[in-house]
Amino acid sequence: MTRVCPQEDKVQRTLATVWKDLIEGRAQPLARWTLGPLLSALTAPYALGHRLRLQAYAHGWATVNRLPCRVISVGNLTLGGTGKTPLVEAIAAHLQDHGRRVGVLSRGYGRQGRQRLVVVSDGQRCLVSAEVAGDEPVLLAEHLPGVPVVVGKDRYAAGLLAVQRFGLDTVVLDDGFQHVQLARDLDILTLDATQPFGTGRLFPRGDLRERPAAAARADAIVLSHWAPDMMVPDLNVLRPAPLLFHSRYEPLEVWVLADGQRLPLASLVGQRLVAFCGIGHPESFRRLLVELGANVGAFSAFPDHHAYTPSELEALARTAKSQRARALITTEKDGIRLRRLRPLPYAVWELRIRVSIVEPRAAWEACLLGMPQGEGSRRVGGTGADKGPHGVAAMGGPR
Repeated sequence: MTRVCPQEDKVQRTLATVWKDLIEGRAQPLARWTLGPLLSALTAPYALGHRLRLQAYAHGWATVNRLPCRVISVGNLTLGGTGKTPLVEAIAAHLQDHGRRVGVLSRGYGRQGRQRLVVVSDGQRCLVSAEVAGDEPVLLAEHLPGVPVVVGKDRYAAGLLAVQRFGLDTVVLDDGFQHVQLARDLDILTLDATQPFGTGRLFPRGDLRERPAAAARADAIVLSHWAPDMMVPDLNVLRPAPLLFHSRYEPLEVWVLADGQRLPLASLVGQRLVAFCGIGHPESFRRLLVELGANVGAFSAFPDHHAYTPSELEALARTAKSQRARALITTEKDGIRLRRLRPLPYAVWELRIRVSIVEPRAAWEACLLGMPQGEGSRRVGGTGADKGPHGVAAMGGPR
């Protein structure tokens, strides 16, 4: 396994922090005046290259591969933070409950292993660590008994391996919206209901992978972090009009990292805690803890998929001691990355959650199971032009 040296890792973390501060408007004036125009200038060639790539697959100039099974893709338009992986887990579990032989394919972002393909789980047990496979595939492997998980940059090769070795009839593709070289039978796009199009700017000046118009490629859109009193973003401009669903996170329990002890959510009420996480939208985690009644004495946000170091854990422990906190608390995804640092310098709790589709349920089940859509289905606006070959809309690229 190839490891990143501490100095290189520190540089990467610093650059990621500077970039995030810049796109979210928190950067220092010097960074805004120097890096801002540079990143803006790079947006145009990025947009052109991405659009030409989409056109190549849409018009058959590049090969779109099809697996010998049903493929459900879950992805987003922004760089992280929309709840793709919890939705993948929910979809795979639902299909398994309905008798489908289902597996999960992932790129394995953040992994240090160099193997072309990695079987993370054979459906019986998790076979590798987060360093080899990435944190999210390991999390999926642990949460989905009976569901094989395979990692590989080439999702077609990973899918062939999974189908041939495990006899699958369905695969769920994690983070697959832009991976148009693999044909899919159902294309699901996740958008954060609180900020559906991120910063509103295209990468690298913003966090959009594609322009908002690309959402028209989706067969269905799931608005995550949704609440009944929320102003739903206007998506009526999309043509063709995808099915629209709402989802929300449901906290389940607290898990003690040291010994696996499970605590009820009531354990958080009035408890003084120091929170930290390295996820796409860290503020959503802090808000959830407050909503659950926790007294968050301090909060630290790290880059998404952050590989924690012993010194960082020691610093968090010192903060917890100074705050007289009962424990440090983080997300389950972060907990996966902390296991290699045991023994931990302070008590660490994980908040476990699940995602659920709150409406419309009947149409969601019909969508997943490949059944005709009934009257309960709801589309964003009306009908529009047909999608191109293999579900790739000609208008979907950045403009």
